Amino acid sequence: MMSAREATPENRKFKLTPQKLITVYTLLQMTVFQLFMLDKYYDIQNAKLYFYLYTTIAALVLLFVLSVVSTVKNGSHAGGKRKKKISADDKTLRKTISAGRIKDAALKLIGALSIQERFGAVFMLVLGVSTLCSEWKYEAFWGTMGRYQGFFLWIFYMAGFFLISRYYRPKKWHMDLFLFVGMLTCIWGILDFYYMSPIGWQAESRGDAVFRSAFGNINSVTAYHGMILAASTTLFIAHREKDTKKDIFRSLLYAAISFVAFMALVTEASDNALLSIGVTVCFIPFLAFGSFRGIYRYVTTLALWISSIYVINWGIANAEKYMAKGTWGLLLKLFNENMDMTGKLLGLTAALAVVLFIISRAAKNRIDERKPAAVLRIIWAIMGVLAAGLIVYIVYDANTGGHQEVYAPYSYILIFNDRWGSGRGYIWNLAFKYLKDFSPLRLLIGSGPETFLIFTMSYDYYAMIDRSNSIVDSAHSEYIQYLFTTGILGFVCYYGWILSTAVSGFRAGFGKAKVPFADYSVAFAYAILAYMFVSVVNISTPTIYPLFVLTMGLTVVTAR
Repeated sequence: MMSAREATPENRKFKLTPQKLITVYTLLQMTVFQLFMLDKYYDIQNAKLYFYLYTTIAALVLLFVLSVVSTVKNGSHAGGKRKKKISADDKTLRKTISAGRIKDAALKLIGALSIQERFGAVFMLVLGVSTLCSEWKYEAFWGTMGRYQGFFLWIFYMAGFFLISRYYRPKKWHMDLFLFVGMLTCIWGILDFYYMSPIGWQAESRGDAVFRSAFGNINSVTAYHGMILAASTTLFIAHREKDTKKDIFRSLLYAAISFVAFMALVTEASDNALLSIGVTVCFIPFLAFGSFRGIYRYVTTLALWISSIYVINWGIANAEKYMAKGTWGLLLKLFNENMDMTGKLLGLTAALAVVLFIISRAAKNRIDERKPAAVLRIIWAIMGVLAAGLIVYIVYDANTGGHQEVYAPYSYILIFNDRWGSGRGYIWNLAFKYLKDFSPLRLLIGSGPETFLIFTMSYDYYAMIDRSNSIVDSAHSEYIQYLFTTGILGFVCYYGWILSTAVSGFRAGFGKAKVPFADYSVAFAYAILAYMFVSVVNISTPTIYPLFVLTMGLTVVTAR
């Protein structure tokens, strides 16, 4: 029963805590950031950059104020005022510092950090050293010669990660809202394909097809929508509620998001979508094969995706404006050029999904699902290795086997030259040419954040203009970009940060220990994996990278 003191209005009033503050901050990134723009696509990068920057600075300042207020309130006061209640760990730490044993205090602080946070902290240290040692300190600090992701912005990227991983308290409806808003951006992208932009962009730009959805550049849009596809599909397959009504509602929600995300990727005309979809198709079965429910839901997902091609084609046939095939991406072309096969695949997957559903209901609680799960995963892994080996052989044969005429129809994908990947082959050749001339120190710590453009402008400006009448401001591959700008040390720490975060999510999802938000954690881990594959041929920008940082933080906090 509540005491008289506990029942007073003063004790019932709202109290701002660090957890509540960062929850509001996280919800802003989940919702408002995704849709935020000021002047359509004319300043989309700056608009989102400053939104993220200002909200993160505000969160840090308010957190500092809360800390100061808490310290003052809980501090020791003369005249019989109450003493601060501190934990045994805090007492030990203070005694250690007061005794001058800073080394021991530092070790305690490091011990309190997770492996992901340690990788992140060391990466920031390497990034700082790279900036200080760069020949272009100003440009490296502010990122003015690239996408503004210099050391300054990285301070707030990493701060955002720490804020979420340390203070955010996850709730299912928060993360469902995050994915739902992501679905809205997918719908926006689909409308752009049909020249029905919610902001009237195609009419204003006379049919521009490069800028889509709420993020602008189609490659950035594809990278983020690939994350939405991976996360929603994983949740549709793996999430289960004890409450039947909630289970049905969430299942329908995740299925709808996955369906719409696939449609968006197919219509967004970026061939990078192949990587996002490939990750989902190839890696999610390792999770899905853990139960018959997972298997039939995986097959159901494939059926839903294939059916979306008919929805897209219906839209094309009924669109007010003629949809020229020049605006179609590779996937949409492949499906439409083989509609007989598309129809057969749809029938097969739909029938198989129904059969598996019936089996799963009939065999419920009668069989040990772990044995078929282990066998299926082994079979799938063997098939994956064989398929990867076949792809490697085809690529090798296409480039060095003397059979280029056989692969001519797919040369823009299989044959690596300067034209490969819309000119990425040329850009990567430039990057490795510059890397060969790096000193040992520069190889270790890089040339400094966002300094790739300085090299291309200094050494190959006229060659770029002659070739494409444009300049190259990044390596168009995050892997090469970070190897080039942050060196071997930065590269290892950066991907150590990402991989350790993804691994924590997979451990929570595949592990035997019961983690409250394990389904969400593994879903976000798959989203990270999808982003990593797309980043092989893509570069990060402030329009979507804060959402990747958000996903990283959510993966860590839901894996606990």
